Amino acid sequence: MPFATNGNVRLFWKQDGANARPALLLLTSILASNAMWDRLVPFLTDHFRVIRMDPRGHGASSTPSGDYTLAELAADAWAVIDAAEVDRALVCGLGLGGLTAMQMGADRPNRLTGIVAANCSVSIDRDLWNDRIVEARQQGLRGLVTAALESWIDPKQRESMEQWIDPIEQTMLANPVNGYCGCAAAIRDMQLVDAIRDLRVPLLVINATGDRATSYSLKGQRVVELVPDAAEVRVAGGHLACIENPGAFASGIGRFYDRLPPGGLGLDPARNGERIRREVLGDAWVDQSLASRDEWIADYQSYATEVAWHTVWGRQGLDYRTRRLLVLAITAAMGRWEEFRLHVRSGIQQGSLTVQDVKEANLQAGLYAGVPVANTAFAECRRLFREMGIAARDC
Repeated sequence: MPFATNGNVRLFWKQDGANARPALLLLTSILASNAMWDRLVPFLTDHFRVIRMDPRGHGASSTPSGDYTLAELAADAWAVIDAAEVDRALVCGLGLGGLTAMQMGADRPNRLTGIVAANCSVSIDRDLWNDRIVEARQQGLRGLVTAALESWIDPKQRESMEQWIDPIEQTMLANPVNGYCGCAAAIRDMQLVDAIRDLRVPLLVINATGDRATSYSLKGQRVVELVPDAAEVRVAGGHLACIENPGAFASGIGRFYDRLPPGGLGLDPARNGERIRREVLGDAWVDQSLASRDEWIADYQSYATEVAWHTVWGRQGLDYRTRRLLVLAITAAMGRWEEFRLHVRSGIQQGSLTVQDVKEANLQAGLYAGVPVANTAFAECRRLFREMGIAARDC
């Protein structure tokens, strides 16, 4: 279990995705742990090395006594980045995490490629946060957690998202009261307005259209007004839009990163497209295809690399596995069996698909495109699996 240290504070962190990819640090809302990002992370790991942490006083991190400050929370995040041996990172925070991310940008702009501040505000009602601290100390966290989730999640969506929300609720209730109060004090006492007016790091502000906790017209718009060059994305959902609408949330991050100089994924469409093509289809197949390249086909291959692989496959809205399953269903329905076999083979070889995944895709295609389609798909797969040495019992 990896921990970083900032003085006497131990900070839990974890990583998803390959070390070679650009680093993206995720910072949570108050009351939440790194599990808040569970539904979003699969949409990001094809493109980023995703690092997430529990802030002090939350989750598996330690709980120092007293009030905390945004500067301390930012220093904690830097300790995690250093422990992960990351030189520069994109940092995305929601609520308190967004405030912490902006503080990081004010403190050490040269170590950030960009900041994503989601559903957060720099206009704070100090009395409200004082009242919350008093309530927590006198009555515990249950009432605050219940009120938070009622405000954070659209009631119409709560039932359909129980598998994501219920574990987060239990984590929230397990937080120490002192940890909540310390972070609440950091929000109450923050002074970010002057700092972000002079922000020297590219900033994306994500606002959720149904966020009742941090409404755009009252709070989110203030951040955009203070940073004239800030980019802005609005997504459907409530305060925890990363759970309600992870595809749109991830796409916002991805499109923002694509435009960042230097190091954005989209700065060189040809190079990035070839990188993604190799990740999806494998080096051997791509090398064979490039070896057959001549003057007749070169322009088309460049077009396909930039449009298909960089522009579409490079989007953050769907992970590679989901896109590949869509390819199987569509190519089967259209009878494009060469492309179908290519993605079955490379999906299994690259580890993004199992034999069972292929079977389910064939069944789905048969249901919506017709039994003859499924007949051919199963027959094509059986022949291909034999070529690949996959035992009959596995297919």
